Amino acid sequence: MKGLTHITIGVGFVSITLAFFQIPLWLLVFLGALALVGSNLVSYSSARADTLGITLGKPTLASKGTRFSVMILCAWASILWPGFPLVALIYLVIHTNTVVFIRLARTFREP
Repeated sequence: MKGLTHITIGVGFVSITLAFFQIPLWLLVFLGALALVGSNLVSYSSARADTLGITLGKPTLASKGTRFSVMILCAWASILWPGFPLVALIYLVIHTNTVVFIRLARTFREP
């Protein structure tokens, strides 16, 4: 079931990316790829840390539920403002990848 969830989130990211055509297509594809990779790495880093016995601290807001909520909010808000999908996509790129880099930094500090 977890694999299906990641595919659903990936399809959502691609849909958000393709829904907004006012910037170059290469940039949309790049941002969509960064959001998808960051999303998958958040889940992977959590699972891998649990397996290795590394404490990552308190749970972050980059969880699957938050990412999915952003996509649902984006779908509803795009009715009011067509630029919202791009804002949501940039938020997902920055937030998920920042969480992954923070987790990587913590693992290098662990003895």
